[in-house]
Amino acid sequence: MNSHHALSADEVAADICTLLSTQVQCVLSTLSPTGPSQHLMAYAFDADLCAVYVASMRQTEKVNNMLSRPAVSLFWDNRTGNTKDHVEGLALMATGHAALLGSEQCAEPVRALQQRNASLSDLLNHADSAILVIRISGYRLARGYTSIIHYEPTDHSATDESIRRT
Repeated sequence: MNSHHALSADEVAADICTLLSTQVQCVLSTLSPTGPSQHLMAYAFDADLCAVYVASMRQTEKVNNMLSRPAVSLFWDNRTGNTKDHVEGLALMATGHAALLGSEQCAEPVRALQQRNASLSDLLNHADSAILVIRISGYRLARGYTSIIHYEPTDHSATDESIRRT
């Protein structure tokens, strides 16, 4: 029988930061007029885990979806494509609300996006680019198939739901 160690909120935040730092893309889920839509996105994030930044051309489905229906989710994982993922894999989902940043608010997010994703230079420097912030209300970190940890960055709390297989 495996012993279960409850992680502190600081340990959960560190695990989330590590996963976000080691991945280069996430899946952004938006809601279009006809239903859910998913988009592969490069991103940057604040160290306090309260905000994730994305960039896109203004006249795209994802930007239109976020502006008209700002509730979104983001997904990251570290899958390797083998059965070790069942035990060692991490999957992270974040929920939040997207907002378009004004030009006066873009300097730091653009710098962070450029630093993490050098390939975004043309997009970030384009006159029609849009920089959006997703203000995160909560994270759900799944470890293998046995544990889900909820983390809320605004109050820095974590709760652990160990899943029992019957």
